[in-house]
Amino acid sequence: MGKVFKTYFSHWTIWVYIFLALKLTLLLSFTKSFSSLGISFVIVVIIAPFAEWFLHKYVLHGSYNPLNKFVADYMERLHVGHHREPQKVVYYFAPLSAGLTLPIGFFFIILILSQSLNWAISFSLSITLYFLFYEWIHLAHHIDEYRPKTKPGKRLKKAHKWHHFKNENYWWGITSAFGDHILKTFPEPQDISKSETVLNLEKRFKEENAFS
Repeated sequence: MGKVFKTYFSHWTIWVYIFLALKLTLLLSFTKSFSSLGISFVIVVIIAPFAEWFLHKYVLHGSYNPLNKFVADYMERLHVGHHREPQKVVYYFAPLSAGLTLPIGFFFIILILSQSLNWAISFSLSITLYFLFYEWIHLAHHIDEYRPKTKPGKRLKKAHKWHHFKNENYWWGITSAFGDHILKTFPEPQDISKSETVLNLEKRFKEENAFS
């Protein structure tokens, strides 16, 4: 746990999210209504396993043209490099530009839909807090020192290892395997063959573009 704690709080992007959460909390306190925060947080927690599954599968593993240097460089930092070197610390954390997309994007989406600053702040804060949790759990999956106490936690950590070293097309969940179970992407590892591109997503994308 000590290594997870040290690595987590020594990364600068984590402090950006913490300060964002504190600022949003301060803004919300001016409205003197935290009821919307409770409701929004429950909604975020319910949706998170499916949003996580979708974003991991279709964005982080989304097909791109490796010949486009700008896109290729960004995807390298976003996720491709993480699969090539799963134990490299620099790839544990999402780029700030990606990490801020959801809280900022949903702030304006909710503001437009609800016409309520209170609800916009509440959803943005809920997403920021959940993302901090996401970054903690993802980091813990990659630190061997961290050993979950619960059976679901142990299973989830193993599943993330299978995703990285067995087959990148399964076990998309990070904070929860619920989305995988519902969407049928949580097979037993012995039933799945090892992928030739599990450590080289770029190779797969090059092959996909070659046949497109």
